[in-house]
Amino acid sequence: MKIKDYFKVNFQKPEISDSISKLIKKKTDLKNQLDFCYSRLESVEICNSNSKSADALILANYLIVDILNLSLLYLDKSPISILDNWKVTVQSLPDTKLAESFNNPILVLESNEQEDYKADNVEFSLANLLDSIERYIFKINKLKLQNPVDEFKKKLFIQLAAGIIIVSSILFLGIRKYNEIKPMKNDSAKLYFMNEQSKIPIYQNLVTTQVTPSMTWQDVSFVLENPSDVKDIKIEPVHQNKAKIQIKSVKYLDANKNTIYERDFKINAAGIIENTPTNELCCLEDLKIGRLIPGKYLELESTNINPSFYIKVEPLQNVKEIILSLRYIKNVQKFTD
Repeated sequence: MKIKDYFKVNFQKPEISDSISKLIKKKTDLKNQLDFCYSRLESVEICNSNSKSADALILANYLIVDILNLSLLYLDKSPISILDNWKVTVQSLPDTKLAESFNNPILVLESNEQEDYKADNVEFSLANLLDSIERYIFKINKLKLQNPVDEFKKKLFIQLAAGIIIVSSILFLGIRKYNEIKPMKNDSAKLYFMNEQSKIPIYQNLVTTQVTPSMTWQDVSFVLENPSDVKDIKIEPVHQNKAKIQIKSVKYLDANKNTIYERDFKINAAGIIENTPTNELCCLEDLKIGRLIPGKYLELESTNINPSFYIKVEPLQNVKEIILSLRYIKNVQKFTD
């Protein structure tokens, strides 16, 4: 069948003649016989693994006959039994390739010389023999067993696989496109403050407030429950993917609204923020740096739904409120100022 024919939609089953029916039955019988041989080989392996070499050798003689019957079935010949001389049958095989596969001397197991052979070598030899016969019948000569039903099943499989790939691609592209065009929504911003008592973000030091997508700046206020010492802070500005976030400044206030410390995040002529070793914005998580335009403020883009960053400062005392000036929009948009 040509490649293009596999993609022609037609669910009508092929007509099956008597000859095709016999071919299908023969292929089914061959596969059943092959499974039976592998089952017998597994029994030999189990006996060897349990140090029952004598039992393994007895089963090996049966397995040789099973494999030979697989070959005879392929050649449309009558099967033999364990009582028949399998070596004589091999010599009469009309297919020389099949006959040559049985020429391994380890397979010749006479009753008076079984003790001279190691069962594991026999097992290895039989496994190779079975593999050789399987490849010869089902791979090298597979065209002799091909039939319209196999082609029909292969065609259905290819069409189903292609359909799944196409539908999956459409869904992936649709979800991706939706994520690109869906608008930003109102969100909650989170702030964790740290100090000498709590050097990592903990739930007890969490402050939450609301933020709104906008082109204009908004002062986001995080009011601490009690005036506290603050060293570093962790900010989760939004909880949305593909958000463009611009950070303008941060300010720390005491309980009387007096400024304890403040700084901005303007980009200088070199394209970097004017940070000092102890006053920096760092440790971006699920964020990437956006455009760095001199004279503008730091721009970030979220790459997942939980973006965050840290602001490191010198230890501050009696901080009651932290105000972060920011704004956020969809990443396909641009801030106009």
